[in-house]
Amino acid sequence: MKTAFINLTFLSLFIWSCQRNTPDPTTGIVTECVGISDYLVNNQSSYDLSIELVFTPGLGSKTDTTQTVRRDEIKRIGTDSKWGSIPKPVDTYSQLTLYRFIDGKKVSAYIQNPVLNVHWIKTKSRADDPDFGCQSVTHTLLISDADLY
Repeated sequence: MKTAFINLTFLSLFIWSCQRNTPDPTTGIVTECVGISDYLVNNQSSYDLSIELVFTPGLGSKTDTTQTVRRDEIKRIGTDSKWGSIPKPVDTYSQLTLYRFIDGKKVSAYIQNPVLNVHWIKTKSRADDPDFGCQSVTHTLLISDADLY
């Protein structure tokens, strides 16, 4: 009896999950939800900072060195999306380095290698949204003079 109940439970879950992936009868398109994350750097330091981002292997492991965030500026450094869940900073970036310029030289001032989600402040688009699923959120990295070396 117990085995029959377990089998029935798994069969029900399987059928339910398949129904979610059933194509729309009019368009034939399978619809899934997508979570979206915007990534910001809030530079509250006394310095203009240059940003170097290394993307995760799933995004090509490319490096972007073209962005600068001025002091007292909040700058959007990227956006990512993920089927079925909200991407976290670690899903998008494998490394983040901030540089400042001292006597005309670019000097490393802050490194996350690997990127750690705990250093990013997550803000939901709507406060009542759950912390999972397919919502839109903003992840902000707040940098002050105390964070820089």
